[in-house]
Amino acid sequence: MFFPLISRPTRITAHKTSLIDNIFTNDFSHQSLNGLFLNDLSDHLPIFAIVKGLYNKISSPKFFTYREKNENNLEKFNAEIENVIWSELPGISSPFLAYDSFIKKNTLLFTTLAFR
Repeated sequence: MFFPLISRPTRITAHKTSLIDNIFTNDFSHQSLNGLFLNDLSDHLPIFAIVKGLYNKISSPKFFTYREKNENNLEKFNAEIENVIWSELPGISSPFLAYDSFIKKNTLLFTTLAFR
């Protein structure tokens, strides 16, 4: 019970046209705008479908925090990173676990300095 949204040829050559690229739907409750983009990059035309009301608008956050990048903050970060004990990383046999440990330490350090 799928319905094609594209009804025009999507592949055009010098000798024939065919509709081989498509977008199918079985949701008829939402309006859609669909069609082809005309270009000469390929013999296949790009297709699109914009479905109205399918996605909810994502509300933007009311606030966000950031860390200003300046000399003072870079010096603080470098000083803190020098105090981290990295000796446990060589003892980890898996490179994935070592990288995960490094990222956790680095992220924790960065986020705690951002809120000071």
